[in-house]
Amino acid sequence: MNTKKILLSTVMSLGLIGSIIVPSASAAVGPSPIITPTVEVNGVYYRTATLPRNYSYALSNYPGDTYKVASGNVTVSASGVVTTTTATTARVEIYGGNGKLRMVYTVKVL
Repeated sequence: MNTKKILLSTVMSLGLIGSIIVPSASAAVGPSPIITPTVEVNGVYYRTATLPRNYSYALSNYPGDTYKVASGNVTVSASGVVTTTTATTARVEIYGGNGKLRMVYTVKVL
């Protein structure tokens, strides 16, 4: 039991699972966000976030991460908060401090 807690704490501290949902000030009442579990393929983590329109969602809290919108029209702040004001679908790439692709989010907007 303690091993599971330590492993979970370590994985969360690395930003591999457990993102925080942060409704924006203009968040509309509507469907709840749906975040899929993280899947690892060849050292890159993949996850899908299905978010209501006009929501903000913290993609990662790992120090040194940089963010790139690879496709779509979401906005991502330097701190990793994606905002879905006008988006429909997007792909956001997260690069670690070493510049290597660490995680890919597919963002779908309801």
